[in-house]
Amino acid sequence: MIYKLLLIAIIITFGSCISNRQKILFKQIKKLEYSRNDSSGAFDQYIEEGNQDVNIRVLDAMAKIQNPAHLPSLHKMLSEADTRIMDKIIFALGQIHVNDSAEILMKLFNERRYKLYQRQIITALGRTGVKPALNFLMENLSHLPDSLLNSAITSLCFLSHPDSIDENLIIQISDLLKHPSEPVSHAAAYFFSRHPQFYPVEKLICCRFDEKSPGYKYRLRALNRILAKDGIHRIPLFRLDSLKAELQISFAAKEIPWQSSLYGLSLLSYFPDSISVTILSGYLKDPLPHVRLAAIHALGKMNTAQSKAILLANYDLAGWSDKGETLLTLAGAQPQVINFIIQQNLDKGPLHFKQLLLQALVKTVLPAAFQQVRQFLTVPDHRLVYTAFTELAQHNQLQPRDVIPVLQSGDLALVASAAEWVSNHPQSCTPLDLENAYYKLSEPSDAEAMIYVLKAYAAVTADQGKDITFLTKVAANAASSALADQAINLLKKAGENYSGIRVKENLFLADEELKPDHYLQVLIRTSKGNIEIELWPDLAPATVANFLHLIRKGFYNNIIFHRVVSDFVIQGGDPRGDGWGGPGYSIPCEYNETEFIRGTVGMATAGKDTGGSQFFICHSEQPHLTGKYTAFGRVQAGMEVVDTIEIEDIISEITIKL
Repeated sequence: MIYKLLLIAIIITFGSCISNRQKILFKQIKKLEYSRNDSSGAFDQYIEEGNQDVNIRVLDAMAKIQNPAHLPSLHKMLSEADTRIMDKIIFALGQIHVNDSAEILMKLFNERRYKLYQRQIITALGRTGVKPALNFLMENLSHLPDSLLNSAITSLCFLSHPDSIDENLIIQISDLLKHPSEPVSHAAAYFFSRHPQFYPVEKLICCRFDEKSPGYKYRLRALNRILAKDGIHRIPLFRLDSLKAELQISFAAKEIPWQSSLYGLSLLSYFPDSISVTILSGYLKDPLPHVRLAAIHALGKMNTAQSKAILLANYDLAGWSDKGETLLTLAGAQPQVINFIIQQNLDKGPLHFKQLLLQALVKTVLPAAFQQVRQFLTVPDHRLVYTAFTELAQHNQLQPRDVIPVLQSGDLALVASAAEWVSNHPQSCTPLDLENAYYKLSEPSDAEAMIYVLKAYAAVTADQGKDITFLTKVAANAASSALADQAINLLKKAGENYSGIRVKENLFLADEELKPDHYLQVLIRTSKGNIEIELWPDLAPATVANFLHLIRKGFYNNIIFHRVVSDFVIQGGDPRGDGWGGPGYSIPCEYNETEFIRGTVGMATAGKDTGGSQFFICHSEQPHLTGKYTAFGRVQAGMEVVDTIEIEDIISEITIKL
């Protein structure tokens, strides 16, 4: 009995030693990951341990670092890989966006022993973003079994450009719109919804999907984008009659999911008869803001006396956002009437309403409109200045005397906009003006704006022949990798060699104790209701820890949702309220294989490792985001609230549910 107890004690002690060693290894791997170590072979000592759990951590780290230097290590792992880590290896290869990575994936696809992983390989090829992957999928599409077609078509969506796809491929994919497998036909519709420059219009009209399926939405979105680009003159009349009848019957029944209805309502604008007008006017009182907005825009696009009268009659009954969108959509067609209404309302309503009024004022193109908008370049609110500046820039109404004060304002959004304008008008200021603008900003919070200044500086010096030593200083001294890399790239374009050594930035890591196997929940209280979210510390520990850190500080209290894009996302977490703000630091991206479906919560960024506090929630599936943004949670309750969120709705607080 004593010997048995002793043996048990030895086994427990041995297991504890292994567990402790594994924890140490995990911490070391995480340290390498967060340091963004790009040294070839940096992870080999851990791979040689032969421990599958350790290898999984290594693969996760390499997928997030995304550096080609780790390709030899990934290739080495393939030779001894088992089913537990093959998916991880393939995902990591797809996250490294170079030809060599695609070459490895293509070889795997053609090897018989990896046949079970062909779907994952095709998906990974789509994420590499390189031309050899595009060519490979184009060449193999006609030979693939039905089970792989939807993945191949989706990957082609992400790899394709207008000038990179031949007519034969267009014909192949358009024929698949009627494929008996729903995933395949839906993927074909998705392809054309992302590439409306191709013209399978008649096939899109003829094909049919269940109204509640994603394929139906993609079909309507594709038709809407194609018609918006080229009009209806290319479509036979009997096909148009068929489409009109289908839409009018479907929308009169009001059984279409709201995400699909957005595109169908827009299509009704091409058929301005009394039935379509009646249907659209009924949606002006829909409980969902996205649907009301689609109806407003469709009636405005009709541009008939009846549709304009309906919109103006609805104006007094509408909320602030709908009022602003109504004026914006009618401004070009009825400039005098809309200008009169704008003048009566410029001092009313929330800030977003005022921004819409400025946009509508410019759209009237009345002689005094631009001068009135120019007056808003000097108001205290940076969001109104930004709107006025960008609207004037878009209509070529800016002068250097308008731009220099904005460039020197020290506000990152305004400086970025001014610098972008200067890049296209390099005679408008001096290199010294840009240097001064640069030094009024600070890292890391203003790094994105500072990049715009560097681009403008390169354009001005190229045009005026000035010294570019300023770029060399930035390359050597910038703490932000993105900023230093931009300076180095601009030096190379100018024919200068840069061989300096710089210190890499330190990404912020919140000091939070997280259990990877413990799913956390938070409650977002908004002005429209509550949203419950489950967080995933196992998939994105640094992101979740930072989110909790900010919640505990009360960072999110009384911040607005500053961005809402129908059938895409709602986005909040910016203390500035314009999309340019954050916590004053950046956190590491933690790309993972989780798909962005309806309700998925992701970290908003302006590029790799630039996230901080802004987060978004998906209205619907967004395949192109997977592997490109950090997914760190999903809505568990309150999606009906998410659907009603509008710009300037308030996050009163976020609390952690115990």
